[in-house]
Amino acid sequence: MLDNLAYTQDFKLLYSYIEAHQDSIEVLRIPTLDKTKLKSNHYWLMVVVSRMRALKVVKFSQTPGTVDLGTDGFKFLKKGFEYLVKNGRELNKMEFRHVLKHGRSADYLYPCLKLQPSLQVLKFVNC
Repeated sequence: MLDNLAYTQDFKLLYSYIEAHQDSIEVLRIPTLDKTKLKSNHYWLMVVVSRMRALKVVKFSQTPGTVDLGTDGFKFLKKGFEYLVKNGRELNKMEFRHVLKHGRSADYLYPCLKLQPSLQVLKFVNC
């Protein structure tokens, strides 16, 4: 669903998918997308992370042709995690594959991790 978001930019379909499956999806795989191809920047990250009620695991991956998450991505991700915590939910696991290639990304990651005190697994692959 999220893999084609950069091409389709069909946020209406994405949000209806979230509404339909928000109580059943525990693992969310999020590819990093080029924000310049999206009208909403990385706002969609906040919406996806904050509305998934059963969410326990978030996996980020950078595939060929995609870009680093960047400052804006982490800003909206942090906001989504703030809403997640505010609603009494927490993550068990976070995974990053090929995402944190630049030193500045690690600086933006810490505020997101700080919001998840019950995190049991933090996995980095090729970062």
